[in-house]
Amino acid sequence: MGKNEPIVERRRCPRAEFTTTAYVFSEGIQCGVYDVKNLSAGGALLEGSPNLVPGTKVRVLLKLPKRHLQRLEGRVVRSQRAGNGSVIAVAFQITDPRIEDAIHDAVLARLEETGGSRTSSVHQADECTGIRRSSARNHEALDYEIGSDTNKKERAL
Repeated sequence: MGKNEPIVERRRCPRAEFTTTAYVFSEGIQCGVYDVKNLSAGGALLEGSPNLVPGTKVRVLLKLPKRHLQRLEGRVVRSQRAGNGSVIAVAFQITDPRIEDAIHDAVLARLEETGGSRTSSVHQADECTGIRRSSARNHEALDYEIGSDTNKKERAL
């Protein structure tokens, strides 16, 4: 990618910076306690140690604001040493729509608190499987207009 080429956002879910803790396990053994740097229904960026190899299957226990611990299955997709620890990116494999909704709700609330982009959240949320109900409810409560090609396709069916 050249210097003047625009960066293309490939994430399908809205993402927000977070300050919380994640407990990471692999093969039933706790690997470490990590600081959550950012979070979406699709994954999280974690900082701590040890460094985990991309491809490692993990279970993440995550504390969301005003929620119980959420247990998520995932896979390390990227890792990099940083200072005395490492930064790892985990892609979640969420099978329970309630957990996905809880994460999505927390991300939207955090974006509202920090003045994050509303427009990109509306657009990106339409691409996330299992959270359309939650995003529609949140966007309606915030007086956002809801519309996308995905919604048009669904209405046409």
